[in-house]
Amino acid sequence: MTMRNAEKCSIHVVTWNSHRHLPVLFRSIDIQDTSAFTVTVVDNASGDGTTEWLKQQRPDTVLLRNFRNLGFAKAHNQAITLALSRWNYENLESRYILITNPDLEFDESAIRLMMEYLDAHPDV
Repeated sequence: MTMRNAEKCSIHVVTWNSHRHLPVLFRSIDIQDTSAFTVTVVDNASGDGTTEWLKQQRPDTVLLRNFRNLGFAKAHNQAITLALSRWNYENLESRYILITNPDLEFDESAIRLMMEYLDAHPDV
């Protein structure tokens, strides 16, 4: 799979048997009023069809699959390391990582508004 160019924001989702939540999450991602982001999912050895759904329904989403459940923090650290490497560890003051859960639903302007706020308030 070819990864999209690294964007301004990298959205990270850690899953473990989260298949039932993914359609709502991804519908809310699809309606965002910005496209300056990529999505990475780290799956912690789900057995409920999560990875199969992602491969079929979201083939452009970066998917990291763990062979065992490494836990929330370690899985997010994997995604963070990937994002930083895709940005070549450069210009990080204007790049953002959004750590989220699979049972979340974004308002259509949430990601843009978060980035605008952080751009305007670099001390945050």
